[in-house]
Amino acid sequence: MKTIMNAIHTRWLSHLNAITSLRDTYESVLVDLENATASGTDKVRIRSGPSATGLLKKLKNAATIRVVHFLCDALKPVSQLALAFERNDVELSTIHPQLQSTLITLGRLKEKEGVNTTKSSELIKKINITWKRNELESVHTA
Repeated sequence: MKTIMNAIHTRWLSHLNAITSLRDTYESVLVDLENATASGTDKVRIRSGPSATGLLKKLKNAATIRVVHFLCDALKPVSQLALAFERNDVELSTIHPQLQSTLITLGRLKEKEGVNTTKSSELIKKINITWKRNELESVHTA
């Protein structure tokens, strides 16, 4: 059973784990949100966060799917770099090459889609979402 992980504000690895768990459970999350909306349990309580309907609208959007998948590609090298800084025996001589490698990897993602971003198209087709022209342009620009 897969669960959605929490992201901890100061821990990059937790962000990678959280976004990866969302990517891995995306279809199930959509089904749960659709069920909550259809069953009438979509009530919003003050300060309880967004409603199921609101989340469903955001998540059932091609641009959101692309961004979630892109973040899986981008956060991996960032998390690896953060882990290098967190080691007790960190050596500055090893940090600079790792930093350069991270920057190169992120730069490549600007020019060519990563593995996860490429796979986002499969999910978009599978759940039958059509792209709107302005969504495609906004995701590509970001």
